[in-house]
Amino acid sequence: MTDSKQRVINTLQQEGFIDKLKAQLRAQVVKTLEQEKKAQLGAAGKYMKPLSLSTCRKLVSNPEGLLCAEMIREFLTFFKMEHTLSVFIPEMSLHADFPKGRDEMARECGLSRGMDDDSKPLMLRLIEKVRVGEFSAQKPAS
Repeated sequence: MTDSKQRVINTLQQEGFIDKLKAQLRAQVVKTLEQEKKAQLGAAGKYMKPLSLSTCRKLVSNPEGLLCAEMIREFLTFFKMEHTLSVFIPEMSLHADFPKGRDEMARECGLSRGMDDDSKPLMLRLIEKVRVGEFSAQKPAS
């Protein structure tokens, strides 16, 4: 392989472009397999649940499941994991925008505003509170 080709490949890998393409390709493969299965089933295919989405849609249809999915999205966003997000958001059937803001999610989890609010993702703050025993077992006020 020529030096210029290798430099291009290295640059694409460093920028995360190749990983993003791989993630999108995996998502498309699942979608294609679902479409093929529906086609094989003919008219009965309309009753087939999507392989990945039926459980996820069920999860995000309740408040705790949606909060969990949104906290994962907030974690991935915080660390700029764009190619992972490009698969996670459609796979979980999440809206393009956060239905809840960071402050609202923190309040629902019982996390008070601290000086380091924006320096860590909410999930990490929650785990830290639980590990040091500072987390209250009481349900936070809505």
